[in-house]
Amino acid sequence: MKHKGKSKNRSTLWWAGLILLIIAMTVFLWLVLQYDFTQDDAYITFRYAANYLGGHGLVYNTGERVEGYTNFLWLQWMIIGGLIGFDFVLLSKFLGVICGIGSIFVVFLLGRDLFGKRSILPGITAIFLGCTYSFAYWSVAGLE
Repeated sequence: MKHKGKSKNRSTLWWAGLILLIIAMTVFLWLVLQYDFTQDDAYITFRYAANYLGGHGLVYNTGERVEGYTNFLWLQWMIIGGLIGFDFVLLSKFLGVICGIGSIFVVFLLGRDLFGKRSILPGITAIFLGCTYSFAYWSVAGLE
């Protein structure tokens, strides 16, 4: 009988952790809506993507063959989005939010590995990240 009580308590803690994860993601989404900011360095990537889509290759200025980007994969996402017709700024912010939500979820999963699956602590770790202003701020800055 005592064993069933422990199991139910652990199950309740797991559900509480999951609810905290959902709260963390909700707070994160609310925080990112508070910022209308694009880091100026993001426009370097946008320009490379625009020049590539314009048929000039991966260049910042037409005719100059200088590799001035440091985020090749992020640049590829911008090019793919540009081919589809997305605005670079909106696409980079959207992808930043998706990556932010993914990061909160990964922190939750790592917390499960560290603290056990039937613990509230994974949810608390997700809350710490999801409620961090600077994390939300830089998630919508347009950078990788």
